[in-house]
Amino acid sequence: GVTSVAVNARGNLFAVATASGDITLRSATQGGPAPRALKAAGAKPISSLVFLPDGRLVGSSRTGGTFVWNPERPDEAPRPLFGERTIRSLAVAADGRLAAGTVEGPILVLPKGLNGPATELTGHGSAVTSLRFLPEGSRLTSASLDGTIRIWDVDHQGREPLVLTGHTGWVWAVDFSSRGERLVSGGADRTIRS
Repeated sequence: GVTSVAVNARGNLFAVATASGDITLRSATQGGPAPRALKAAGAKPISSLVFLPDGRLVGSSRTGGTFVWNPERPDEAPRPLFGERTIRSLAVAADGRLAAGTVEGPILVLPKGLNGPATELTGHGSAVTSLRFLPEGSRLTSASLDGTIRIWDVDHQGREPLVLTGHTGWVWAVDFSSRGERLVSGGADRTIRS
């Protein structure tokens, strides 16, 4: 079955990942090019996908491994990121920074273009299940199986994150309204909080 989908910044291309590890690129426009497969990263099921502003696609597998594909070169092998570190969630900022939530709790943040070392945000005591950058790009929100939501200032990483509680169990998802004025979360306690 389908495990993740992502739409590029122009809205004309989307990627579909499956439990078998296949990723297919599909046109979002009527009469666009035929679907095309990207070279697989082994038989690893891809659980999270995001397009970078430059058009590249990043996918992570809960069984280990995060990869970068160039949709312009579908037959090219994907480039690995983060070694075999297991990434649970991905988010990309408008400026191209990539955030990756690990199963252990730390969040890895790569600079624009994925050039340079990752910085690590620590504080969660369990897997990071969801990540979202605010539209302005300097703040990142994370949800975790530790039952908390954290809002990080990624431009000033020495600052302590704002920690939000209220769910009585795991927090599965976070998102913002289009202007960033409202945060919404959903958890295993079957509640939606805003």
